[in-house]
Amino acid sequence: MHRGQTPVNIRAKLKGATVMITRLKGAFGLAAMLLALAWTPAAMAKGGTWPQLGYNPGHTGFNNSETKINAKNVVKLANTGTFATGGAVLTPLISGGIVYVRSDDQNIYAWKLKSKKLLWSIPLGTLDGPNGMVVGDHILVATCGFTNSSGICAFDAKTGKEVWTYGLPNGGPFTPPVIDGNTVYLGQSGQNGSANSYNMVAVDLKTGVQRWAFGPCANGLCNGMGSSAPAVDSGMVYFGCAGSSGETVDVTGICALDASTGALVWQYQLGVSFAGDGAGRLIAQSGTVYAAYMTANCYQCGYTIDVTAVNGSTGAEIWDTALTGQLNQSYYPLGAPVLGPDGTVYEGISTNNNSDQPNQFAVNADGSLKWQVSTVPSFDAPSTIVGKSGKSVLFLACSGGENGGTTCGLDASNGSVLWNSSDQGLASYDSFAPVVTGGAVYNDCNDNDLCRYELP
Repeated sequence: MHRGQTPVNIRAKLKGATVMITRLKGAFGLAAMLLALAWTPAAMAKGGTWPQLGYNPGHTGFNNSETKINAKNVVKLANTGTFATGGAVLTPLISGGIVYVRSDDQNIYAWKLKSKKLLWSIPLGTLDGPNGMVVGDHILVATCGFTNSSGICAFDAKTGKEVWTYGLPNGGPFTPPVIDGNTVYLGQSGQNGSANSYNMVAVDLKTGVQRWAFGPCANGLCNGMGSSAPAVDSGMVYFGCAGSSGETVDVTGICALDASTGALVWQYQLGVSFAGDGAGRLIAQSGTVYAAYMTANCYQCGYTIDVTAVNGSTGAEIWDTALTGQLNQSYYPLGAPVLGPDGTVYEGISTNNNSDQPNQFAVNADGSLKWQVSTVPSFDAPSTIVGKSGKSVLFLACSGGENGGTTCGLDASNGSVLWNSSDQGLASYDSFAPVVTGGAVYNDCNDNDLCRYELP
């Protein structure tokens, strides 16, 4: 079990609707699952859909609508073309038959998925912050630069025409944006009231008008927030946060807000209190939050890398599993966990090619370790999972694989390598997890390209 503190439960009485959802989850698993996935865009458009980081607002990395690719046929995937940009691929999205690519050349490109015809491109200017973007209800929202500031810009997803911009004065985004329903959530630094601060904000998707801002640093209330994207699930917003004793946020770990009001509901310490991990590497689904973290925020002091599951309504720990023994080198989690169709949690960690330390892990739904592998010399990116239980494939960018490819497919049941893309050149590895939808896998390759791999 976890060695941390008892969570601080700030909202004693949940709203009636929230309580009803919680009870439904306890009594009717299938109904709760359908409710949790009710936001999912229709996957009927040719080419499928992948509207945001980790596929859904909880960023679980599991595309439940992808039914073509599985552990039996993944070996048949072949490169069927590329989408070329002027720089490293940072973020790809797919929606409505269009593939959107954000590039290190500071442009967003939109291609017709079937014909590969370029529909439009937008220059965003230099941005000192995350290069995230998300699609919802025919609107593309991306982090962007303004004159003397930065924030998020909204564009018509079909034409590229700007719809609105949002940004706090004297600041900029420090997390990628997330869309849930008609609201955009992100971490935004800047002036909230009379002081500069870190803020978690909610913005209307249609108008760009701010709905609320939770700014725990505005009046010296905490030290900061994690840079990973917030996860939204079951009416809550979860993100990495950091504070100290006597402040409104007094943990370094996970903070939970009411998605409709921005009110702080609970906070949970990750690791030791004097050097906890508030990086925000977390996902959420059906009322449970999963986080990968270092038990101490240091690289040479002896620590483990853990995955934990926390009750999303109360912040109470469900289980905590150490993936590693004591570490004394520069190891760290590779982004947030991925949640498989049977509740298995997958997580990768950084290693070096001369290390015997396993670098990919699977944890059962009850928190017990399922498997650990170091089959490929170096995994170096978050993962994506598709397929039914027993036939699932875990996709990730890989370096130095069996054939030098840039994308690997692992058997999710045991971690063995089933497929390697065998492309020449280098991927930028740490930018994003492969996108898998519509019977195809998309990942960066050949330095500046987005490659597509399809079944025959």
